[in-house]
Amino acid sequence: MGASRGSTRAASGRPTLADKGLNPPRLYTINGRSTIKVKVAPVAITGKIFLMFARPAFTMFIRLRYTTQAEIAKGHAMRREESPRQEVLTWADVDALIDQLLPQMVGSFDSLVMITRGGIIPGGLIAEALNIKHILTAAVEFPAEDAPRLLAWPTFLQFPDEELTRGRRLLIVDDVWTHGRHIMTVRGRLEASGARTETAVLHYKPSASLFPHHKPTYFAAVTDAYIVYPWEIDRRLRPSRVVTPEPF
Repeated sequence: MGASRGSTRAASGRPTLADKGLNPPRLYTINGRSTIKVKVAPVAITGKIFLMFARPAFTMFIRLRYTTQAEIAKGHAMRREESPRQEVLTWADVDALIDQLLPQMVGSFDSLVMITRGGIIPGGLIAEALNIKHILTAAVEFPAEDAPRLLAWPTFLQFPDEELTRGRRLLIVDDVWTHGRHIMTVRGRLEASGARTETAVLHYKPSASLFPHHKPTYFAAVTDAYIVYPWEIDRRLRPSRVVTPEPF
C-alpha cells in the first residue's frame, strides 16, 4: 500500500511508461460541432488516421502508439537517406494510363469530382471520354509536415454542395494515391451526404498508403516511384521569350 505509480513494475512485473522514458498521456479536448477526446503523449504521436463522416459532424478515429525521441531521430535520418526512384512521364504516357483506366469503368456516372489540383487533367480526360457533363471540384488541405502519419486536421478549401451530390453515383478522380488522405477524406464527406462514390487514380502506391484496408476502385498502375506528371514540370525553369509588337 502507498506504492507510487513509478513502482508498479515491482508489483506487476510490467514496465511502466516512466521505465520506457515516456511521459504519461494527457487528455486533450477538441471542441467543434462535436467533442472529440484524444489521449496523446507529449513526446510524439504516430499512427494512422481514419475518418468517418456522419451527420451532424464527423468523428476521427486514430490508432496511436508511443514513439521515443530516438525513434523519431532515426526515422528522420532514414528519410534523408532515401532517394526514391523517379519517373518523369510524357503526355503519351498519360494517354496510355487513361486507356488502362477506361475499360475498368462500367455504367454511367452522374457526376465527376476532380480533386484539385492533381485530378484536374486526369478528370478532364476521363470526363471527355465517358461523356460526363457534370463536373465538380473538391480541394482539401492538410498542414505541411515531414511525417504525413502525424495527426492532422483537414481544411476544405472548396467542396460541392450536398444538393449536387446526394443520391448520385460519383467518380472521384485524382492523379495518384500515395497516403490516401485527400481522396479518402473527400470520399467520406461525399458519402455522408448520401452519394454513391467510386475512386480513380492513375497511380496507386500501396506501400505508402495510410489505409491498408482501402484502395482505389480503379487505378492504371501500381508503383513505389516518385511520379512527375507532364503538367507538374516547372515552367519557370524554361527560358522565356519576350515578344515586342511591331509598330504599324
